[in-house]
Amino acid sequence: MDYDSFLYLKMIGAGKKKQLISKGITFGALAGIGALTLTEPVGLIDAPVTRSKETELMTVAYYVFGSLISAMVIKALRC
Repeated sequence: MDYDSFLYLKMIGAGKKKQLISKGITFGALAGIGALTLTEPVGLIDAPVTRSKETELMTVAYYVFGSLISAMVIKALRC
């Protein structure tokens, strides 16, 4: 099991229900920026995510989108 993803999503869901959407966007942006800047320092190949400015923007957008969807699902599951 991927515990990093579990903890990441758990952090989005922690706190008040009205802050979930903003936390999802913030966490997604931070994860996307981390994907751009931390790949080489941790020994991964960064070419797939830093190929062009468009690719970098899409990488961050994918992380924001995924985190936002996660926040919306968490919000919907809370009654």
